[in-house]
Amino acid sequence: MSLKSIIRPFYIGLLNPALIKPIFYDLMGKKNKIQSNEIHIKNAVDWLLLSQSVNIDGGSSAQYQVSGWLSSYPETTGYIIPTLLKYAKKNNLSLTEEASRMADFLIGMQFDNGSFPGGSGIGKETNPTVFNTGQILFGLCSIYSETQNKKYLE
Repeated sequence: MSLKSIIRPFYIGLLNPALIKPIFYDLMGKKNKIQSNEIHIKNAVDWLLLSQSVNIDGGSSAQYQVSGWLSSYPETTGYIIPTLLKYAKKNNLSLTEEASRMADFLIGMQFDNGSFPGGSGIGKETNPTVFNTGQILFGLCSIYSETQNKKYLE
């Protein structure tokens, strides 16, 4: 193990203090207690909801970097909607408000021809893409099925 490989994680931890404990555990070879699938799935859904809460537009951030969350990303927001709704239904929860905010973010960037932009939809990335449009349509169909709100169908 080189000195650089030891120092770098601590430098990253200084940039984001929330990473200090996991980095320390990794370096020391410590393992966390094995949890049930339900705990892991709940934590994953909590992470998805956190990725939405960090942006004011209602969309979900595409990724988290050491420096923080990135802006909302249409493609991932699209396929997160059915994930949230299925999780909520299975666990007798309501995540319809959160999913609706995501869908509203998406319909706000829809092109007149019905397609959706590639990339983040911000700035130069204004060309429609089939893949992003498909992922977004999955989300809009899911929220329409849940709410019967015609704005998601149209």
